[in-house]
Amino acid sequence: MTSGDFSPAAICFAKFFEREVNLSFVHWIRKYLGVHLPRYFDRYEPNLNATYLPDNMGYQDPNPVNFNQGNYNNWRPPSLGQSRICVDSISRKEVFETNFHYARMNVVREFVQQWRELKDIRNSAAHPRILSQADLERMVSILSEMNHSQVFKSMYEMKSKFRN
Repeated sequence: MTSGDFSPAAICFAKFFEREVNLSFVHWIRKYLGVHLPRYFDRYEPNLNATYLPDNMGYQDPNPVNFNQGNYNNWRPPSLGQSRICVDSISRKEVFETNFHYARMNVVREFVQQWRELKDIRNSAAHPRILSQADLERMVSILSEMNHSQVFKSMYEMKSKFRN
């Protein structure tokens, strides 16, 4: 195995993944919470409270997550971890079946687990730690599995629908 720090490559892969998640699954939630799409696709919508409380995840005191944070046209999406928790939470509720028809439940469950693993690798790469080649290879493997499961195709379809 090659030694060295593979963080820079991991950060690039993580940035790609995070951007795709923000333009698809996060907008999936934003639409559910009342953000007017496509007008405010990838933009802050003034005077709109679009928060979600992941109250079914076993946390003792869950915090609401703001999906419309920002000012003027500058929208700031939730963190990768916050978004993952909210997607996981919504996928466990009855509302999922009627509002989120983009993916099958078993695919979402697997995706959320892979998302958690990617987030953990990304966090390791972004903080003062040397990321191993094995960690980077695991990240690439997860992204390849997602591609094989057509997760990125679903993400593309979501963001295309939401922006047009």
